Amino acid sequence: CIRDRCYLMIRKTVVFSKKFLRTYCETSETIKVTPRHFVAVIPSTQTLDRLEDLQNELIKKNKLETRIKWVPRHNFHINLNYFGNSLANPSHFQKAKEVMNEVLYSTPSFDLELKEVKALPKLDKPRYLAVNIGNGRNELKALYKSLKDQWKRHHIPISNVQEFSPHLTIAVWEDVYIKQFLGDILKEVTDSYFNRTISTFQVKEIVLLNSILSDGPSYYELDHLAQTRNALESPLKKRARYQQPQDQ
Repeated sequence: CIRDRCYLMIRKTVVFSKKFLRTYCETSETIKVTPRHFVAVIPSTQTLDRLEDLQNELIKKNKLETRIKWVPRHNFHINLNYFGNSLANPSHFQKAKEVMNEVLYSTPSFDLELKEVKALPKLDKPRYLAVNIGNGRNELKALYKSLKDQWKRHHIPISNVQEFSPHLTIAVWEDVYIKQFLGDILKEVTDSYFNRTISTFQVKEIVLLNSILSDGPSYYELDHLAQTRNALESPLKKRARYQQPQDQ
């Protein structure tokens, strides 16, 4: 049909543009890599498995495989704060870690429920598909507020977020032109998972990560921070570590 032909033409144009830009960057004599640090909660191994199952369910039931880009398992996270390149300053980097360790040490571990699937920021203007936070949302917000207050007290630059709205992204749209084709499908997805629990896990620790952009973001663990006050041994699998510069 005409709609599918238009979609394919747009898709080919976007792919060509990305290949051209990547080739240009690779042939540049100097490529400056800017650190993009952020702090996140990483789900348990069991929850990561469930999130992968959820993606497969959505692909099979709603035929979304060609329409959006799925977040890979190793990139699943719940973002607590984006620092950008402000932690490139060694003193800020060290102080930010100290603050996180202090706050987390005084925080009891808590259960976090991943519940429902939503198109964000709005169903009629979607940018990504995410799993919402159910039980444990208030505890997560309290942890975020404690971290934010301490970072401010120590003059550590943080992202300017008007309202903290925690979620876990499972898919993103690569371009704005295909959103108009997804309206009915997204309505079906969000309705089918309304008020449904996807998984629950215990928050015992947070992780400081660095995001490196190539074909898409790849997240590398900089530091595995102190566990919560009553946490047991971490269930998280260690990721490939980003080699932190020695002056940090």
